[in-house]
Amino acid sequence: MKHLIKQFLLVAVSIALIGASINLFLAPHHIAAGGVTGIGILAEQALGIPIAMTVLVLNVIMLILAFIFLGRAVFVRSFLGSLLLPLSLAVIPETMLAQDRLLSVIFGSMIFAIGVAILYRIEASSGGTTIPPLILKKYFNLNTSLGLFLVDTIIVIFNIVIFGVEEFLFAILSLILVAIIMNYLETGLKKRKAVMIMSDQKIEEIKAGLLDEMGRGVTVFNVSGGYTGSEKTMLMVVLETREYQTILKVINSLDKKAFVIAYTVSEVHGLGFSYHTIE
Repeated sequence: MKHLIKQFLLVAVSIALIGASINLFLAPHHIAAGGVTGIGILAEQALGIPIAMTVLVLNVIMLILAFIFLGRAVFVRSFLGSLLLPLSLAVIPETMLAQDRLLSVIFGSMIFAIGVAILYRIEASSGGTTIPPLILKKYFNLNTSLGLFLVDTIIVIFNIVIFGVEEFLFAILSLILVAIIMNYLETGLKKRKAVMIMSDQKIEEIKAGLLDEMGRGVTVFNVSGGYTGSEKTMLMVVLETREYQTILKVINSLDKKAFVIAYTVSEVHGLGFSYHTIE
């Protein structure tokens, strides 16, 4: 029951964020950047139909298609978000929070991306235009990303017809920002540094120093030089980005000629990162 309540709250928060991004930032500036909300913005301008009504009708149609063509599981995952989204759009008043269009597109896209990223994280959906790509994937083996891109492209192009070229360009900018921010949210929040260390004379001292100073586990590899063929020991340690300068000081204090490779890893799970032992 606690899990279901948590899931419901997360869906509600994410849908509220999406609704706010549309009604407070994008819709007032006539930016229809794909999805059923984009169709709603276009329909409001062209036909005078409220965005919430358009989204509700389209989401109900998509839910029916999901149940028929994709099965009960997809229908259940999409049901709550599909009904909460038009409710969110109806409750949140359409108000121009910022007069500057570029500022509105940036913040609207950021908030929209956060809302969608939360839904993806809990494997939920706001329904709408996410359904057709899944149908195309199942029956025509069309990549879902390509299918969603094609659907959003058609919607964005209609900005030219209904609003104008400037709104069309801002809609493209919004799509790009949403894609970048979502990618960062999905893989960038848990970025860490992985550091590889080799030393001809002080490898054991460096290993002891890392264990004592950093409190991080050290992995030891046996490697061989590609040119000389000589056997060497290489250390690997994964740490927080803020700890990188500290580890460099430890290494340099023991061997200024140590060979160090550092790179960024997208996500780390396990002891010391995603959970801790009971001390």
